[in-house]
Amino acid sequence: MSSYLETLNIPSDLVELGRIVSSYGVNGLLKIYPYSEDQSILLNISDCWIVSNKCRSITTGLNFYHHNIVSARIHGKFIIVRLMENLSREDSNALRGYTICVSRSLFPSTGDDEYYWVDLIGCFVHGYSGETQCCIGVVNNIFENGAHPILSITPDINFLKNYKNKNKIEDILVPFVKSYIVNVNLEDNCIFTSWQID
Repeated sequence: MSSYLETLNIPSDLVELGRIVSSYGVNGLLKIYPYSEDQSILLNISDCWIVSNKCRSITTGLNFYHHNIVSARIHGKFIIVRLMENLSREDSNALRGYTICVSRSLFPSTGDDEYYWVDLIGCFVHGYSGETQCCIGVVNNIFENGAHPILSITPDINFLKNYKNKNKIEDILVPFVKSYIVNVNLEDNCIFTSWQID
């Protein structure tokens, strides 16, 4: 396989966007499962890094391979990618389980009130308990329900202490729509909502 290791030039802002699940066709295309339903980044970038899941830390400087993407298209829940290198079907299959990473600096800029889902994951979400504003948890995932995105939130430990039904509490689901989202402050890693905790 034509690829090369660049341990000294690996970007420090790599974001994991998907996982290679198999080859596609006989011409060495890659079938990628995107981690987010927001597929626009993988469809619009031409520069990526591929890394083995066995070596996920950038600081190790091992097994990060730089590739150029020639084309990408949606295929059901997957994205089909052609790399500039001429991969055989065997080469592509050898990458099964590897992760596709992209430098955050390559993401196209967003408009007002537009956010990449990957930037929202890990944000602290604030809502209300009665009239009191409180941290209700941290975003662990975002998914589409057909009408709009939904924030999946791991409840904050202090919220759990005060919740009367501790055994039944699961992830909190908050629609990511203007009627609930008051402000998104990515610099402070916070999302302020009008969500009312029962």
